[in-house]
Amino acid sequence: MQNNSGFTLDNRDFNMRFKNVTEKQIPDAGAQAFREVAPIILADAIKLEPRAPHDTGNLWRSQKVDVPKIRQNEITVDLGFNADYAAKVHEMPDTTAWKMPGAGPKYLEAKFMMRGHDYFQMIADKIKAKGTARDI
Repeated sequence: MQNNSGFTLDNRDFNMRFKNVTEKQIPDAGAQAFREVAPIILADAIKLEPRAPHDTGNLWRSQKVDVPKIRQNEITVDLGFNADYAAKVHEMPDTTAWKMPGAGPKYLEAKFMMRGHDYFQMIADKIKAKGTARDI
C-alpha cells in the first residue's frame, strides 16, 4: 500500500497579482514619490549653500517639477529652474562675485552630491509605505 500525501500549489493568481505590483503599482508609487521629493530638492537649492542666487526673485520663482515619466524599468522626472538664465547662472565659475551671501554655482547639482542618498532614501521610504502584503 502506497502512502501519498501532499497538495498541488497553483500560483497563477499570485503571478498575475505580482506582475501588477511590479509593473504597475511600484512604478506608480515611485513616480509619485519622485514628484513629492522634487520640491524638497529645489528648496534645498535655495536654502543650502551653494544657494541659488536671488536678485529679483525670478530665478527662485521659476522652479519647475514636470510630471514623472514611467518607461520600461525607468522613472524620470525633470526638475529645476526654468528662468531663461538659470542654466548660465548654474554654470558660472566659482570666482563669480555673488551679490547674495552663500550663493554659488552648481546650486542644484551640488545638492545631489551632498544629499543624493537622502533623497533616494525618502523616495524608497515613500514607495515602501505604499505597499502592503494585500497587494499580492
